[in-house]
Amino acid sequence: SVSQTQKDKITAETLEKLVNAEKKIADIEAVNNVIAKINAIGKVAYTDGCKAKIDAAKDAYNALSAELKQNVPAEKITAMNTADETYNTVDGVVNIINAIGDVEYTLDSKAKIDAALDAFEELSQELQAIVPTAKVTAMNTANTTYNTIEELVTTIDGIGEVTYTLNSKEKIDNAQLKFDQFQSTFGASTTFNVVNKNVGEENLQKAKVQYSEAAIRDVNSKVLAGASEDEIKAEVKTIRDTIDAYFANNDYS
Repeated sequence: SVSQTQKDKITAETLEKLVNAEKKIADIEAVNNVIAKINAIGKVAYTDGCKAKIDAAKDAYNALSAELKQNVPAEKITAMNTADETYNTVDGVVNIINAIGDVEYTLDSKAKIDAALDAFEELSQELQAIVPTAKVTAMNTANTTYNTIEELVTTIDGIGEVTYTLNSKEKIDNAQLKFDQFQSTFGASTTFNVVNKNVGEENLQKAKVQYSEAAIRDVNSKVLAGASEDEIKAEVKTIRDTIDAYFANNDYS
């Protein structure tokens, strides 16, 4: 900078030229600073560091006067705005995935999962690659979890009217198998908390009770009808084995 003594020795015209030169240098540095910050963004990633670089570039650019903004190359402005839009687009999808929360067998939970899947699918392959792998895995896990619950409930509901027949028993046993597999998979801690881990259990228990009662009624009718002792003993053993298997924890009621 110029001291007061030096200023006194310099003509007003020369001083004005010096001040203008200093201003031009400051303006050039300000523009170059913006360009440097834009260049520092690099490849967009969904990280706090990348977000900070984008914001720093935007803040520096917005701090320029309208006149100086014109000195920033158009391609640099485009690069900055594209990076900002890219980050915000990915951030929006991540927020939709985060909104899934706990997995429940409800229309609301299903809607949240579908919204996340649709939002991710609408991204270009380039943007999909920016979404953190952990978030994509969480989204897919939630979807698989819900579909597994739905399949289980459908299987249990498919038991239908319970009768003392091989067909009814096969449906109950298949539903029990799926229920046990579901408990084994989702009973422990998972990526998403499964709120209703025992979904369908009540209806499955009812079906087992109804089958057991139907079996007992059948054997009683055979006793009354005068069936042979061997036939009755064989059937009673079969029924007892079934009831013991169905209600190992004495939860028959």
